[in-house]
Formats: sequence, structure tokens, C-alpha cells
Amino acid sequence: MTAPARMHWCGTGAEALPGLLQCLSAFPERVEVWSDNPTLARPALPRTAPTPRAFDLTDLSAVLQPRDIIIAHVTGTRLTELAAMAANRGAHLVTPHPAPPQLLAQHAQAILTKTTLISGCGVSPGLDLLLIRHLVALYRASAAFDPTHRLSLASFAGCLPQHPQPFRATLGTEAHRLLRTLGEPAQSVSRFKESRVNLPWDAAYPVTLPTPEAEEFEAIPRGDATMLLEDAGFDPTWHIAELHQAILRPVGWAAAWGPVLSQIDTLAPPGDKAATDTALTATGGDRIVLSVTLVAESAERPVWRQTATVEAVDSDAGTAHARLCGQHVNAALGWLCGTEAPPPGHTLSAQDADLARRWVRQITAEARHVSIG
Repeated sequence: MTAPARMHWCGTGAEALPGLLQCLSAFPERVEVWSDNPTLARPALPRTAPTPRAFDLTDLSAVLQPRDIIIAHVTGTRLTELAAMAANRGAHLVTPHPAPPQLLAQHAQAILTKTTLISGCGVSPGLDLLLIRHLVALYRASAAFDPTHRLSLASFAGCLPQHPQPFRATLGTEAHRLLRTLGEPAQSVSRFKESRVNLPWDAAYPVTLPTPEAEEFEAIPRGDATMLLEDAGFDPTWHIAELHQAILRPVGWAAAWGPVLSQIDTLAPPGDKAATDTALTATGGDRIVLSVTLVAESAERPVWRQTATVEAVDSDAGTAHARLCGQHVNAALGWLCGTEAPPPGHTLSAQDADLARRWVRQITAEARHVSIG
């Protein structure tokens, strides 16, 4: 694919800024910035950057051209409207967020207009899936590989305070989203059978991870873990004995948040605009921890095991989450503009094993600790 005519970066909140600055550096003459508050966004950008424009779907539609790329750091109806606009106009779209059903529904139209819609270019989901794909590729290529093995996969991710404090959690919008996530049932696989937990915080369990020294966390089941299998490239004929996906919390989190968790159903979801441009409340010391483990067993004995762990911390350049996310989004932009451009339609980030490995290397350049082994 040749270079796009323009890139339209939508959303200028704190979580979008590191990626936006990287994009402006790589494509200084091709980026248009769209913000809910251009006046506030302007000081955060280089003097050579274009003046941000007020976000408006009609105005964006008027200037959008085929082969343009929309970077959607927005959620809710704005994300689905931008995806529909891209698919209908022959432009591409990259978003760090998971694809809602309305975005997935644009797959056929995107194929007709030779448009690529890339979702999940975030941290979790996002980087965690790349790590799993990398481990799956290592297992396939190993001498131990056997499609009859029993496989176990565990995926952990969390945004945690670097320094102990009573709440054992970050505050602001991120904590709000976490609590809403924990209000949804979680599904996993245990002893080859699917299981469901209606109140995930009641199923918290201890886990020790290499970050980089052995460290204990509370793991709280999250979402539908079975979705990892297709998204991460598992062969549908493989035998899945254990499959777990969980949010990491500091030890003591469930006890500290007990009174809040009991009232979780009364929390109101944040609006689209808040999710688009509202900066997260700064705590001055957050970190991201991701860890995935893949184990193959034969005759109930492990024959292959690998763990991939990433730890990143906040810095003056942005939060750990924002910097990892920014690298992932820019890796997707490079994919769209390079010679290995993805096929039209909807896709998750890097499906190819070699591409996933290269993206992991690029994204984790922002990490304090990376280990695979």
C-alpha cells in the first residue's frame, strides 16, 4: 500500500497523546487532529503540528478521501459511526478499542470498498493477544509440539499503583471502567469444562508472577476467556484443559473495595464524550503488568512451558498504558502503509506470527521489564 493521503487522529485525551506525538513525528505533513477541545489540545502538541480541529462527523466526512486513515481514540457511537464512514468511503480505520458488534457488521462493506478496519490495538485486549500468539508460534515450532497435547493458557493483565496505598487501585475513570468490567460474568475452562462466575470479585485467587522478581497478586476472572482461542490463533482441534483470563489487583484489593463492590450495579456507565477526551486522574505512579503462560502436557506431565511477562511504569512521557497503546496503534499504521498491508475487511492486530513477534518487540520498547521463557 502507498502512503495514505491523510491521517485523521480523533481524540486527544491523555491516553491518546503519546501515540499522537509519535504519529506526528512519523507523518508530519499528513496528520489532521480532531479534538473535543482544540484549545486545550493545542499546547500539548509540537509547534509545527497542525492546529487541532473541533471534532465533528460532518466536517470530517467532508474532507475524508479514499485511502485516508482514521485513528479512532473514541468509543461508543462515535467509534461505530467512524467505522461506517470509513467502510463506505474507502478509507481505513485503526482503533485501540475492542470491536463492538456495529463495527464488525461493517466487514462485508469494507471488503467491497477495499477498506481495512483494525481493532484491538491496545494493551488488554491488544498486547496480551500478541504475546499469546507469540507463545503459540513458539510452541508450534518447538520439537515438543504435538496436536494431541493437553493445553493450558492463563492470561493476566492489570493497571496497578506502583506504591502501596489504602485503595490498592488507581482512581478516576480507569477505576470506574474496572468496576464496570467486574460487574459482568466471567467464563473460563477448567478440567476441559466451561465454567461461569456471575460475581467475579467473589472468585479472586492468588497468583505469583515474575515481574521481574516473584510477586504475588490477586487475580479476578474477567470476560469470556474462550474468545482468546480464536483471537490468538489456537487450532480448533487442540485439547484445551485449562483456560483463564483475569485482571490483576494488588493483594488486599478485594477486601479494600468490598463496600464498593457490593454496590457495583448502581454505577452509571461513562458517556461517549468522557471516554473520548477526558484525561485519566493522575496518581503519579501507576504500572501495567501483563503475563501469559502456555503449558502443554502429555500423560499429565508438562512437556513444554513458556511465560511472557511485561511490566511498564508511568513516566514524564505519559502513563504506561498510554505509551504501550501508542506504540501498538503506530505499529498498525506502519502495517497499513507498508508492503505487508493487511487484507480488506475487519481484522485484529497482527495475525501473522512473525509480524506479532516484531510488534511485541516494538511495543515493549516502552516497558521496564520484558521476559519470555
